[in-house]
Amino acid sequence: MIVAGLAVLSLVLGILAVVLAPGSTPERTSVRTPTPAGVVPGEAEIRRGLEAVCAEFRVPPASVKVRDVKDRHGRRVRTEYRLRLPKDFSSAEFNHALGAKVGPWDAHVVGTERTHDRTVTLHVVRDEETIVSVILDMNEPTKAGKEHGN
Repeated sequence: MIVAGLAVLSLVLGILAVVLAPGSTPERTSVRTPTPAGVVPGEAEIRRGLEAVCAEFRVPPASVKVRDVKDRHGRRVRTEYRLRLPKDFSSAEFNHALGAKVGPWDAHVVGTERTHDRTVTLHVVRDEETIVSVILDMNEPTKAGKEHGN
């Protein structure tokens, strides 16, 4: 029994010596911690990043509506934010700022513009999964929000 244990230990140490030898570069892997159903790792940080961008662009909290999007079985899929914004709001700058905030969590922003409806839908995506959706509804007549370039 002791001999078998030493053989396994020797094998493990041999593998580690090869993997960690100078000049070798072990692949970077990601280990995910199990989370409750419907909760995605890093989602809270991504949501805080979105809230920070909303504050930076002076989006009034009263103009933000939040809802959970569910699949046909009633399971939560993602959170959707609808922001009612003025017609002259800069969706491109908001998109860029949001992308910078979610990047540290290996996420990026994918956007779709519907010019006729004056809406832009931004999806925060990680590992090909939409974590959060943000709908910029730019139909409000009054100016509110951050003025860039002034």
